[in-house]
Amino acid sequence: MSRTLIEDLSNEFFYEIFEYLDSYEIYQAFFDLNNRFQQLLNSSYLLFKIRHCYSQSKEIIMNKYKQIFLHNKNQIFSVHLWILPDNNQFISSFTIDSSFIRLESLVFRPIEPDLLISLLPKLIYLPRLFSLTIDTWSALKDLGNIYQLIFNLRKLKYIKYKATESDDFDITVSLSIATNEQQVLSFTTIVQDIAYLDANRWEEFILQNLPKLEEFYFKYSTYFEDHYETPMYSGKRDQFISPFWIERRWILQAEIELDNLIYSIRPYKKRWYEYNTQHKMINSCDQLSKFMRLILVNKSSEGWPNSLAINKYISHVLTVTQIHHMETQEHFSIGKLREILDLLSELDTLQIFSLSFSQSTYLSREEIEDLLFLSTKNQITKLCLEIIILIEEVYFLIEIFPRINHLQVNFIHSMDVELFVRLILIQIKIKSNHPLRLLCFCVAAADDEMVHKLEKMINIENLLVDFYSQTCNE
Repeated sequence: MSRTLIEDLSNEFFYEIFEYLDSYEIYQAFFDLNNRFQQLLNSSYLLFKIRHCYSQSKEIIMNKYKQIFLHNKNQIFSVHLWILPDNNQFISSFTIDSSFIRLESLVFRPIEPDLLISLLPKLIYLPRLFSLTIDTWSALKDLGNIYQLIFNLRKLKYIKYKATESDDFDITVSLSIATNEQQVLSFTTIVQDIAYLDANRWEEFILQNLPKLEEFYFKYSTYFEDHYETPMYSGKRDQFISPFWIERRWILQAEIELDNLIYSIRPYKKRWYEYNTQHKMINSCDQLSKFMRLILVNKSSEGWPNSLAINKYISHVLTVTQIHHMETQEHFSIGKLREILDLLSELDTLQIFSLSFSQSTYLSREEIEDLLFLSTKNQITKLCLEIIILIEEVYFLIEIFPRINHLQVNFIHSMDVELFVRLILIQIKIKSNHPLRLLCFCVAAADDEMVHKLEKMINIENLLVDFYSQTCNE
């Protein structure tokens, strides 16, 4: 019986294995094993990925990394360092120069500001540094200088900079920074500086320093407490829908999560309501200018914060931008929905889990008043419910939102699909000139046969004159 020895395996096989190993593991297993593996480790085909974590603080491991940096610097592809205070000397000891010809990615988590400031100027000599990720836990007293040092790195295409703690509440970012080739910028801050919501400031900064930026990710958090005065934005509203932002399709949204209000910007992504009656995506500049979304997230077992708190959050958002779309995965009472819609008068789309009524069979007087208010005041044209349990809920929806032209239901609970469609169309037919033009619902077993049955039912009962139906796999 023939046997295959490890020495019989090809070089390509080992290079494939090395792709899944950290450089320390490669050195530990194969260094000084024999002449063949020594040549493999020094081959230009092998690129080292260094990932030094806080648990790897033993001197023997540190020495092994130093050996790689010293003898194989032209093969290092990426460096991911978790830097503890006692490792600062380890980082400072390396000479970073143009001989790192293959180094494309650097990650520092976390790094103290003094070490960061001393390290950043050296990175300018790296000919292929395309990606830089920095995470710091320390208080940064001179963010402006750090930004300037970062953006002097002309080859960067991706930057992610995160400062999770800071004592500096009055940060000035210098705009006299050299132009570079950066394509992606991700910036997250919890610093309570409302100037981060100044759209014109961001626009000027990007135009002067990052003219080739393709993707912009931004997150700013503020919070509300009884004994804390939350900073309020006092600039001109709706600055994030200027031609600069719309042309780049970078969209602002706000998210209320417990005591936090989170503003974020990210590239455009298609949403559930972006279809006309031919099921074609809609994304014109005019519609993108009305793309601002508010998301309500409740992770508390105690339920939603009180109405006053929600009103404070929404009022804060409305100083920055008008809101046209709202989403939440919560049950909403009619009363709670009225309170929110009263504040969001320009709301065009609404996505909620379900509507809840009082436990009694009949509506209370308060619910009837809220129902009448909603039916006359809201401007909702597109509505999405996660679940419908009773067909009566559909009747209420048609009354509450008389202007809807797009109704979507993601789950029909214990209800025959044919009956569901029939009752909705009958209700629409009763109301002369009702604007509903698109009805979407999710059915696990949807197929062409089901579509044919629905079409036959609609035609026989003369529920619609001109219509089109199809299944979608989205």
